[in-house]
Amino acid sequence: MDWQPQENDLSQLIMLLFNTQSSDNAVQKENNKKLNELQNVPDFINYLIFVLTKMSEQPPEIRAVAGLLLKNSVAQDFKKYSPNDLIYLKSQALSSLGDRDPLVRHTLGTVISSLVILGGIENWPQALSQLFLALDSQDFDIVEGAWDTLRKICEDERTDLEVTLDNGQRPLDLMIPKFLPFFSSDRPILRIHSISTMSSFVQMKSEAIQQYLDVYIAELFKRAHDNDIDVRKCVCKAIVGLLEVRPDKLIPEIDNVVDYMIFSTQSDDLDLAMESCEFWLSFCDLTELVQHLKPHLPRLIPVLIERMVYSEDDLINLNVEENDSLVPDDSQDIKPRHHKTRFQGNSNDNSNRPSQAQDSDDDESDFDDDDDDDDVYSEWNLRKCAAASLDVLSTVFGNDILPITLPVLNSALHSDDWVKLESGILALGAIAEGCASGVESHLPTLIPYLINGCSNKHYLIRSISCWTCSRYSSWVVRPENKQYFEPLLAALLKAMLDQNKKVQEAACSAFATLEEDAGSLMIPYIESVLQTIIYAFSKYQHKNLIILYDSIGTLAEAVGSELAAPKYVEVLMPHMMARLSAIATNFNTGVDDYDTFSFLECLSSIAIAYGPSFRPYASPVFYHCISMIQETLRQYQMELSGSDEQDYDKDLINVSLDLISAIIQALGPSSSELICEDSDTPLLHLVGVCMTDSSSDVRQSAFALLGDLSQNCWELIEKHIPFYMQHLVPQIDPHATYANVTNNAIWAAGEIALRSKPQNIEPFINPLIERTLAILNNPESPISLQENSAIALGRFGFCSPQVLAPIVESFVERWCSVLKNITDINEKNSALQGMLNVVSSFGPEAKAELERRII
Repeated sequence: MDWQPQENDLSQLIMLLFNTQSSDNAVQKENNKKLNELQNVPDFINYLIFVLTKMSEQPPEIRAVAGLLLKNSVAQDFKKYSPNDLIYLKSQALSSLGDRDPLVRHTLGTVISSLVILGGIENWPQALSQLFLALDSQDFDIVEGAWDTLRKICEDERTDLEVTLDNGQRPLDLMIPKFLPFFSSDRPILRIHSISTMSSFVQMKSEAIQQYLDVYIAELFKRAHDNDIDVRKCVCKAIVGLLEVRPDKLIPEIDNVVDYMIFSTQSDDLDLAMESCEFWLSFCDLTELVQHLKPHLPRLIPVLIERMVYSEDDLINLNVEENDSLVPDDSQDIKPRHHKTRFQGNSNDNSNRPSQAQDSDDDESDFDDDDDDDDVYSEWNLRKCAAASLDVLSTVFGNDILPITLPVLNSALHSDDWVKLESGILALGAIAEGCASGVESHLPTLIPYLINGCSNKHYLIRSISCWTCSRYSSWVVRPENKQYFEPLLAALLKAMLDQNKKVQEAACSAFATLEEDAGSLMIPYIESVLQTIIYAFSKYQHKNLIILYDSIGTLAEAVGSELAAPKYVEVLMPHMMARLSAIATNFNTGVDDYDTFSFLECLSSIAIAYGPSFRPYASPVFYHCISMIQETLRQYQMELSGSDEQDYDKDLINVSLDLISAIIQALGPSSSELICEDSDTPLLHLVGVCMTDSSSDVRQSAFALLGDLSQNCWELIEKHIPFYMQHLVPQIDPHATYANVTNNAIWAAGEIALRSKPQNIEPFINPLIERTLAILNNPESPISLQENSAIALGRFGFCSPQVLAPIVESFVERWCSVLKNITDINEKNSALQGMLNVVSSFGPEAKAELERRII
């Protein structure tokens, strides 16, 4: 006899499920607590599947909530279930596959697919058998439920569809011939399921799909003009997927495919146009095939520019008042901000830097940068996709697109329709990089036009004009174009104080770009810039404060020590210290400080620019960082012990370590006094703790700080060198799993070697040499790692020449070839002097030969 629920318990559960729909936060909190407690009840999953599958008298939303709770429980506790629990759960789920309510049916599909994926297809082959049988049913609900479940199974990357089952067959071998006929189903939803599922097989590059690929493509093309718009969206998405993994299969029909995608990009259905527009971004990634687009550019480029026009839906969704600067930001609109951890040591070519968290944005298009233009264009949409497509087309084809683009741009820029005019300014910014040399001759006219746009009566035109100005700022700062620099700077500073938050945001970002390109050209304007910034402090809401602090940090980097003039310090630092005090007060109280990372990063840049002038502010900043590190580590330990319910963010450790590094660089050797103000000197202990943290970013920052301490506070850390070295050596990973950690560890080891007594480093020198040589001799290692390994090896010659001397001939040729290309003279010279110390035992001729090779 099947399991049966206790009526009283079932009623209580139903009540809890209904309470999940409550808008009362207190009710929700108490309800969630009770539901969490029920997770430990042995029969809880039985009750949930019973509500989902048996209680058709309940509202679909309530049954679906039970299903989602069940799905979460399956994901969390699958391995804890007894065989009997799973038998009941699986049988009930499959027997109710064709529920009449779509919401319940699809929730059930999620539960079944989770069971299959977590347990493995090979451990529940009956599920596939029954789902395949269900596809042959005459009952649409059963067929659709089976399809929805199969689609979820097939699209989950954890599913191994090529595992061999007990019957000797692979699931994929059975699925493909079963699925293909549904391309011609008379039900649109079944056509969608089959196309999307087969497309996922193609994306997986499955071996089994290859023999069916031509049939798949033929069936796909038959659906290109399907009478259902959602099917056509699916077709366009599938074509983009095919282009990414098997472009060779599209080339024979490429002209027809391109024509179709241009046609679809023009669709009145914005979602279909969006799916089609993605095609151009994917195509431009195929450098060996992209020339197939060239004959189609005269038709494609005007379509892309037309799609950059704000749609009516876009304008409705923006729903922004012209003057909204006093409206507080919604916390949901503020993206999480992550600190970019310091990369230390020599790097001639940043393109060769290893790709870690702090570098993850470096290679992204401007149109897909979460910290930058994504805020200008809201969420990814057709307008932004079209702009990104024009951007990459200009990068691929360069000035060749200008004869096509300029007439369309000219028409838009002189349009009486402000929305069309705005799209022309966006397009002008989109081609800035790829067509830079071709547009140059027009910039004496265009830059004043854009500067005027920064004051346009429409805030969206003001916003986009600021952004497009920033795309041409590198031209504006050239000496021969100085007549444009001051008007542009004035326009951006004015726009930074706009009454519209979107304009403030765009202007502040554009200003940061301009000052970065301008560098020391900003020095005469520091006072007016600071006046604007101080006023903006009182005007900006949370979201724009983040960008404002970024712009201050960029100013500090651009003008350097000039910012430390007393009159500027008196203007800026009272606000900065007041903000530090507020952050310190709110820390760990549950009050969100969205600008904390940007603020502390900004302080790092200010400290380095001020140098010794930062001393009056160093102590409170330093001890706030120590406090944040200690508290975050404490919360982490509590989480490990299971006693912490409070969120913590290890990025707070990274940004604090990097700010301490900046203070030490600013104050130099006198920073020892600051560190010793606390008799316990917790910093030296915290550095050791952070060197072994589970977070690679924390370790990376810890090693950067260790190197700075070695440079500036050697007398403080000298006695701790054996302790630090035992944690440092294992982090120099020849495989560079965490390349930036390895890099900073190598750099710190080299700084220590420059100063250490031989007896302190002797126990570690052999593994240090072994690991750095492995990196140096590996041509697959990032260039920056090879260079920093060469520098460190040279520096080892100061403390342990006798260890390097017997093996120097085995690596000196490679060492010379790497060191020769290093451009940092100080790093290069210190490495050379250390290696000369090594070869000195071979006589003066050996030293002369080494210098000749390097110089």
